[in-house]
Amino acid sequence: QQVDDILKSKNILLAKEKAFVYLRELCEEFKIQRKNNYPELIQKIIKYISTHYEDVNLNISNVADHFDLSSDYISQLYREQKGEGILDTIHMIRTSKAKELLLKSALSLEEISKKVGYSNTRTFFRAFKKYQGVNPGDVRISIL
Repeated sequence: QQVDDILKSKNILLAKEKAFVYLRELCEEFKIQRKNNYPELIQKIIKYISTHYEDVNLNISNVADHFDLSSDYISQLYREQKGEGILDTIHMIRTSKAKELLLKSALSLEEISKKVGYSNTRTFFRAFKKYQGVNPGDVRISIL
């Protein structure tokens, strides 16, 4: 309808004005639609991380590439929506999975750290302490 009105305009200035108004309305609709899709995107990001947490190369760039978005954009959007960074979520999921393994398996701490996506045991220990509030060895001791 609006395109027909533009094409039926009697002069170029009127057509230009109508086109500008139509384009502005279209942009506003697009903004609203994108904003409504943010929570869905955030859930998809969390699901992706939950599925790929074992990958030692999982990082913000990998997540951004998977969703065909820039690292800066996805980081900012995620932080605005969740109040935490993507790396925080990666570490939280990894350390939660590690805690499950500590409680349910006889794997060594080094094996568990590798199994949940840490290539460096020291990094695993630091992340575990930060996100779980205790050292990984203390979790295992608590069940003995």
